[in-house]
Amino acid sequence: MADEIKITTPDGRLVIVGMDDAAEEVTARTSTGEKIGGISFTFYQDDYGHGQGQEYYLITGLDLEGPNGSRAYLRQGVGRQCIELLASYGIAVVARRPDGQQYDDGSHLTGDGPAFIEQMVKEGLVSWDGGEWDE
Repeated sequence: MADEIKITTPDGRLVIVGMDDAAEEVTARTSTGEKIGGISFTFYQDDYGHGQGQEYYLITGLDLEGPNGSRAYLRQGVGRQCIELLASYGIAVVARRPDGQQYDDGSHLTGDGPAFIEQMVKEGLVSWDGGEWDE
């Protein structure tokens, strides 16, 4: 992995969070290398009519269910660390607002995704698509 950080969850487990070499996913793995999950995204440069060439990462997948869908790593700060690593590149992290649609690029939020992203928006780590980030 290109960039990675090691964190300890509140319940004491070591997790390695890293950006993949293709810069399309931030993944989380256990200390033994087992994949916990990740956040996939697509990089865009768009001006939305403002002519500013705004760069942003659109979240296109949230899969942090843990090994075999165990949900053992949910609410342990792993997703937050994935978002923080992505945001550390200085480019806006954007999520599509839940609107009941299913998008071909996977950017629709399901399961725990809307509540997780809402919390990240409140903390200023993520913006909703069409929000202040592109004004």
